[in-house]
Parts: sequence; structure tokens; C-alpha cells
Amino acid sequence: MTCERANELMTLRLYDETTAAETVELEAHLTLCAECRRAAEASRAALEEFRREPSPQPSRDTISAVLEAARRRPRLWEVFGRLRPALWQAAAVVLIALTVSVAVKFWPHQTVSPISTVVTVADSSIVESDAVWE
Repeated sequence: MTCERANELMTLRLYDETTAAETVELEAHLTLCAECRRAAEASRAALEEFRREPSPQPSRDTISAVLEAARRRPRLWEVFGRLRPALWQAAAVVLIALTVSVAVKFWPHQTVSPISTVVTVADSSIVESDAVWE
């Protein structure tokens, strides 16, 4: 095993991500290589020190500010800001409807009178000639 491969396995072993075969292989290398053994010991000590450190906790002011921000209600202009596209669309629909209704109401209409039908009495000669076709 090379020292480079041992470094990779040392990192994996720190987080318990090595297989049993890899652990045996790494241990064999660490017994032979003093430099890798020192590096493994230093990494293990650094990780233990890191784990002993308490995790940072937010202050009460930070917690209060986060909760207040979560509870804050949107202002009226913010609500209208979110609704702006819908409001423009609604205004356009209303404007079109008003335009159409005004145009229909005030558009000049021409009254169309029905065509007067002229009924003529058929000539008797035409009636007789029609009888021939029957």
C-alpha cells in the first residue's frame, strides 16, 4: 500500500466508512510506516478535540428575531406587490368588457326593414302551361 492510499483510508476510517478489509490493510501499513502512523494519530486527536467542543448556540436575541420574522405579517403594499400581475389582468378584462358594452350600446344601427313581397296573380295562360308539365 502506498502512503497516499493510506491517507485516503485514514480519512475514511475517522468517519467509520472503511470496510473490514480496508481497516486490516491500513493497520498493516501503519505498523510499517512511522510517518503515516504519526499522521493518523494527529488526525484522530484533532477529530476528538473537535468533537469535545460544544456546538455553538444562538443567543436569545437571535432566536427572538427569527421567531418575530416568522410571525411578521405582510404589509398591504407587499400583498398588492404579489398580486400585481393578477390585478393588471383583471383590469384588462374589465376594460375590454366596458369597451365592448359601450360599443354595442352606442354603435349606430341601421334598421333593416323586411323586403316587401310582391304577390302577383299568375296569368291563366301560365297556369295552363304549367299543367302540361304535370
